[in-house]
Amino acid sequence: KEEFLKNNPDTEVDENGDVVVYRVGSIREGATPMTTSKRMAETIARERAAQGLSSNITKTKVKPKDVAVWVPGSEAEVIVDVTPENKESIDDVSEEVSEGKSLKELEKELAEAEKALENANKAIEEGTSDMLSAIIASKPKLERRIQNLQRTIISKTVDANTKLQTLIRKRKKATTKKASQTQEEAIEEEVGTEIVDLETEITNVKQELAKDL
Repeated sequence: KEEFLKNNPDTEVDENGDVVVYRVGSIREGATPMTTSKRMAETIARERAAQGLSSNITKTKVKPKDVAVWVPGSEAEVIVDVTPENKESIDDVSEEVSEGKSLKELEKELAEAEKALENANKAIEEGTSDMLSAIIASKPKLERRIQNLQRTIISKTVDANTKLQTLIRKRKKATTKKASQTQEEAIEEEVGTEIVDLETEITNVKQELAKDL
């Protein structure tokens, strides 16, 4: 850890010793690659988007003990061991700093890729195109892109529902906090505002799901 922080001085560590990290794509249980560099996350996101993969960027915090590997190198990569025990705490401090492409955009790209594959198959079947060899060579890449887009669409739908459940859990916690501190007006006002903000965000996520699905 010390060597990693020395070689990556821009790594953010908060007052509790938690490390700020960025994840491109979903945060799921298991060994999860992340980076302490926002710039590197943005580079990875662009590369993944070009391949039809999930490109949303999530900023979160992890405890040093949850980092299984501090990877040497310029990518500032860490492998985080996401477990049932720490998943909720990671989700609670997660913030999506870049949404990536919307479901509608992904579905449009998928339709275009499927049409391109259809045209490629037709050209191969007819065997009359002057660019036949190039079409045949590009077909596997096109098929992989379609598979990636299909998986990304499913993943984004699951992630939106997970985000909704996290927001609902936060609302319940904030509501409990408010109920137990009604005697302190200033705290009550602050938590009340937090609840309103969460309600608004939950509504927005529900509307986005209804619009995209």
